[in-house]
Amino acid sequence: MAKKNFLFGLFSLLVLLGCNHNPVASFTFEVKEDGEVVFVNSSENSKSFQWEFGDGTFDVASNPTHKFSANGKYDVKLTATNGKGSHSSVVTLNLDNVAAANYVFWTKHSNYLPVEIYIDGALQGNIRKSFSSALDCFAPGALTVSTTPGNHRFRARGRNGSEWTEIELEFVKGDCKYLSLNRTGLSKFSRNFA
Repeated sequence: MAKKNFLFGLFSLLVLLGCNHNPVASFTFEVKEDGEVVFVNSSENSKSFQWEFGDGTFDVASNPTHKFSANGKYDVKLTATNGKGSHSSVVTLNLDNVAAANYVFWTKHSNYLPVEIYIDGALQGNIRKSFSSALDCFAPGALTVSTTPGNHRFRARGRNGSEWTEIELEFVKGDCKYLSLNRTGLSKFSRNFA
C-alpha cells in the first residue's frame, strides 16, 4: 500500500509541476491573398490568448485568421496566459498584397506648381510637374495617393494662392482614379487596373 501511495504522490507531484510552468507565447503566420493572414499559435503552457493585430483590432481565438485592409507594417502581438502569469511575443508583419485604391492628381497649368494635396487633412505630397493630357498612376511628377477604399476628404493648395475647396472623393479598391486640377475646378475620371 505504501508503494501505491508513493507512486500516486509522485505522479501527482509530476502533474502539478507540469502545470506550474510559465506560459511562453510564440506563433507563425502565412500571408494569403489580399491582406488575409492565417496565424498559427505555437505557445506553450497556455490556457488563454489575446491577439493584437497592430491595426486597432483584437481576437481571443487560438489560431485566428485576420484580414488587413491596407498595406504596411503591423506589429502583431500575442499574449499567452495561464494561472501562473502571462507572456507576450511581437512579430512585425510587412504586408504588401492588399489591392489598394488609388487616385492620381495632376494639372496642365504650371503656374499652380507645386500643388500640395491633402487627404483627410493630412498632406500627402506635391504635384511637381504639369502634363498636357491624362496619365497613368504613379507617373513621375504627378502625385498618386494609395489608401484604404472608401470616401476620403480632398483639398489642394497651389502657388499664387490657388486653392481647390474640400470635396469628398471615393477611393475604390482596384481602381486608379484621376483628378485634374483645372482653372475652373476639378475633372474626375477612372480606369480599372486590377
